[in-house]
Order: sequence, then C-alpha cells, then structure tokens
Amino acid sequence: MGQLSGWAQACIPETTDVVILCGGQGTRLGAMSGNRPKPLLPVAGRPFLLHLLLRMKQEGFTRIILAAHYLAEQLRAFVATCDGLGVRIEVVVEPEPLGTGGALRHAAGQVRSPALIAMNGDSWVSQPLRPVLAEHARSEGSCTVVAVPAAHVEGGALAKGCWRVGPDGKVLGFSTPDAADEGWVNAGLYVFSRELVLSWPTGPYSLEASFEALLSRAKASVFRSTGWLLDIGTPACYERAQQVLGSPSPGAAPPRRGRPPSG
Repeated sequence: MGQLSGWAQACIPETTDVVILCGGQGTRLGAMSGNRPKPLLPVAGRPFLLHLLLRMKQEGFTRIILAAHYLAEQLRAFVATCDGLGVRIEVVVEPEPLGTGGALRHAAGQVRSPALIAMNGDSWVSQPLRPVLAEHARSEGSCTVVAVPAAHVEGGALAKGCWRVGPDGKVLGFSTPDAADEGWVNAGLYVFSRELVLSWPTGPYSLEASFEALLSRAKASVFRSTGWLLDIGTPACYERAQQVLGSPSPGAAPPRRGRPPSG
C-alpha cells in the first residue's frame, strides 16, 4: 500500500512532465501554415501552442518538453518569449524526422518524472488531466490512453483509429481504419511510465501505427472521456478552432454531433 501511495503521489500534475509533440510540417494546411510550425499558427489571437501551455499551467504542470524538428528554431524563439509564464519549457530537437513514436522516445530521455503526459501539439482535448493521472495511479499500469466518442471528434483524428476496450477498461486492441464513425477514438493523449517509453526502439516510426507492438507487454488501460477532440490540421478545423478557443470557456465547448458510445 505504501508503494502505491508513493506512486499515486508522483502521478499529479505538479510532479509530472509533459511532452508535446511539435515536429509535424502541417502539409494538410497548405499555404495556411505560412512557413511556421503547426503549433505556432495563430488561433484566437495567440499561437495555438500558447493555448496548450496556458492550460497546462492552469492544471498545475510545471515542466513541459517540446519535441521539435521542423522549423525548430521558431519554437526556440517562441519559448524565449515565455519566461513569465511560470512553467519550465525545454525544446528537444530530433536529429531527423522521427514520427510520433520516435519523437516521443527521443524526448523521453529528458523526462525526469516516473510518469509522463504525452500529447499532440496540433490537437485540443477538453478532458482535464488530473483525473487521468489519478486513474493511471489507481490502475498501477504503465500506460493509460485517453479515448473520446467518435461523435465528439472534429478533424483528421477520426482516421487515427479506435481502441477496443474491455468491460474493466483494459485495452483489448487498437484498430486503424480509414475513418471511424462510432466507438472510442484515440485522442492522442496518454500517460506513460518513463521506463516503458525508454524501452521502445529509437529511430523513426509512428506511435499510432506501432501501438500493438509497443504495448504488447505493457499493462494498458483506456480512460473513456466524455470530452471532445479538435485537430487543427485541416483548414476547416483550423477555422473551427478560432471559434472554440476564442470562446470564454473553451473546455466546455459542445461537440457538434452525436452521442457517446455505450461501452
């Protein structure tokens, strides 16, 4: 019980590092990207990444790692303007484009906490993170993945696949269809043990395409959120983000369609 208590105390925002994946080139946005990293695109009057950082600060996180490659110097320049934000931000630059899996493995070498939050730098997930960390501690596992109902997803994340979930919340598998209209969609938001991520191979690979192999020996569970997911990677969803994050309470913005799955 004492060991579990210590692990639970470690799984709180104040002592958990966050890794934000910022290496994508924004090819789906075409000329709208304006030769900037996708996370630095302006949304509701400020860089999208700043919305993420301010939210992390509000939730209590104090150390954030940006995994970067494409136009990394712009991310470094942006971080230099964030001294007054009240959180420590580090930029870890990939030696080559590593994909989401390779980038997370590379950045994990700079993680200091026993567990880490991993998220995409071009997506907004309304689910608060403290309950996710608490569930991760209770599960005593090495991986907790956040899933949202397909009806609560806007943007390209619908094509990133669905989690197959057992009645106890344990991961039964992961499917990557061309599109998902129902079920629990991968939100691109995770809690991993640092030890697990450091056991993964180095080099370029997709996290989503490699889940089956990467989690084959892990005790993984799914946090089924009723929140919503917005991916800013397409022109339509980028415009939608202007509306959502420009609202007084972006965390409460309603999904535009559908109901959660029953299980």
